[in-house]
Amino acid sequence: MAPRIITPADEARDIVKNDVVELIEDLPGIPAGTLGKVMMVTGFTWVRFNVLFTNGVNIGQIDRAKLRLLTKDEAKAARKAVRAA
Repeated sequence: MAPRIITPADEARDIVKNDVVELIEDLPGIPAGTLGKVMMVTGFTWVRFNVLFTNGVNIGQIDRAKLRLLTKDEAKAARKAVRAA
């Protein structure tokens, strides 16, 4: 059996629903560095994400290249900071 070819869609699947992510580049109404929670993952060949950001803006169709997945410790600290605010 031939080895399976890894596609960009496969690489994007490291982010799943409820993960905490950071925006890497500015989007309209959302500056880079804003944290958000992944609400939905869609797509087969082009995986996109619907993210609710901490500034209250909810945006869909965000490409994986624009998001950074936070580590568990970073996500825990971010949740703690949001609760304290």
